[in-house]
Amino acid sequence: MFSPTVVNSTTLGWTRPYAASVNAPNGTGGRVRESLLFMPGGNPGTITIGGGATTAVPSSVTGVPGNNALRDIREYYSVADDLRFTKGKHSLSAGVWVQRIHENHVGSPVYSSGAVSYSTMLTFLQDVPNQFNLVRNPLPVGFRSTESAWYFQDEMKLRSNLTLRLGLRHEMTDGWNEVADRCTTR
Repeated sequence: MFSPTVVNSTTLGWTRPYAASVNAPNGTGGRVRESLLFMPGGNPGTITIGGGATTAVPSSVTGVPGNNALRDIREYYSVADDLRFTKGKHSLSAGVWVQRIHENHVGSPVYSSGAVSYSTMLTFLQDVPNQFNLVRNPLPVGFRSTESAWYFQDEMKLRSNLTLRLGLRHEMTDGWNEVADRCTTR
């Protein structure tokens, strides 16, 4: 507090959520599971008949789903500063906010166990696939982004039961960019 009518507040923040995910197949165990593996050391892949290897294409039969483990780690660094000045019926405020985001992916959410698709049941029985996808050793990717905003606001107490708030806010970002330029939004 600078005075009874001027208040400044600053907030610093850091958080680091961690998430791990695996889509384990249901109803498979022991020998059955091992016989369904496209590649040893993971979960069974996906077999699709009469559609595409992705979930967006309808199919008549889809085999055992399952992806290998995927880990996401995010870090948020933030700073905010707000200044409020009160004079008469006006309460003026202005502030800035900056947040740096680090998002690291380890693993692949799709095709980590393999996915094969067949056009028809006959091509399935003949083992003539039209598509096979596998991301066996995905590269870890690290995305970075900086987001920020500033604002100015005037809150006017016009009556005891009526308050008018006028303001302007501008938000900006530099987009999601991968640290090694393997994928970018530029």
